[in-house]
Amino acid sequence: MCLSLSDDLIKIQHKTDEFKYEFLRKYIPLWNSIICGKSRRYRAIVESHAGTGYVTLGNEKKHGSSLIFLEKTALKQEAMDFHFIEINHNNFRELSSSIDKIIKKGFYFAGDTKGKDLIGEIKNGIPIAKEVPKYPPTTRFPDKEHIFLYNENCVKAIKKVLKKVEGRPTFFFIDPCGKLEWELIEFIIMNRLLDENEKVRLDEQGEFFQGTELFINFSWEAISRNKSVKFDEERRNIFFQGMYGMNLNEINIELDNIEKKFKSEQKRYYEFQLYLEIFMNKLRRCFKFVSKLDVLGIKSIKNPVYCLIFCTNNNSAKNLFLSIEAVLNKKKKGYLAMKKVVTNKKEFTMEKYKEIIEGHRLLDDFL
Repeated sequence: MCLSLSDDLIKIQHKTDEFKYEFLRKYIPLWNSIICGKSRRYRAIVESHAGTGYVTLGNEKKHGSSLIFLEKTALKQEAMDFHFIEINHNNFRELSSSIDKIIKKGFYFAGDTKGKDLIGEIKNGIPIAKEVPKYPPTTRFPDKEHIFLYNENCVKAIKKVLKKVEGRPTFFFIDPCGKLEWELIEFIIMNRLLDENEKVRLDEQGEFFQGTELFINFSWEAISRNKSVKFDEERRNIFFQGMYGMNLNEINIELDNIEKKFKSEQKRYYEFQLYLEIFMNKLRRCFKFVSKLDVLGIKSIKNPVYCLIFCTNNNSAKNLFLSIEAVLNKKKKGYLAMKKVVTNKKEFTMEKYKEIIEGHRLLDDFL
């Protein structure tokens, strides 16, 4: 989530980094291994709001999502295309420069002669770790011919991108600073998941078509700012039509239906979950698996900042998501539990928690 622009870098909070970017770091290399296979299958990654290529955490400059994609697929980049869209001209210029520097410098991988490497597959297609020789030290340079940049509105650019990735397994990363454009998601769904009659396409086994993964940053703050009654109905209608592809009356009807459903199940849901459920229900019409990954460090479950929505029709991708979600949630619980007992809660970040856990691990290994 964008907080401000400074020195052409998007500043983000620690909690954003720990969920959004850490998920990408863990998921993308495994997804790439599954899709790539031995035949080097053609595949693609599409980012609709690429930013500058870098983000800052405190005073530290780190790779943003676009550079994470390039780095985490560098060892298996054959037949891989990248499509990065960024409408802001200054951000786009910085992104182009960042990628040019990476292409010249490359990514250095230290390598190892012994240890665990991802090899083979378990039942559901997720790579597993076995004791085998790893890669030797190497530097991999991203292939510039397979990186495509678009300095324009994401809805306009996606039409071009969809033609280039047609027939290829593709991971779509949709991470706007605030309001989502339903039109963008609709273009992806219409092009890849629906037939000429706008019905869900089925394969020979009667299952939803695979090869399309969506990872969406769903912001509660965008809804919170625009749903207020202090805004006139026309403004609210424009907002919901843009974000949901539904007018205000349709949203209110869905809210009533969902509230009845939640009450009948005797579960405690909050306003955020109601609006989120409407959005996820639209996605469930075309995806067999739609799940969310809640943000770390929210002040109250009644007022979350955002969550990450993952959509797929591929069982391997689903199981991979669930396994990484479990790892992140375990880390989240440990962090929140320790934060309750520290003296200075504001200074206790996830990075400091990681340092403590790593110290415990090294001590255990020593003893």
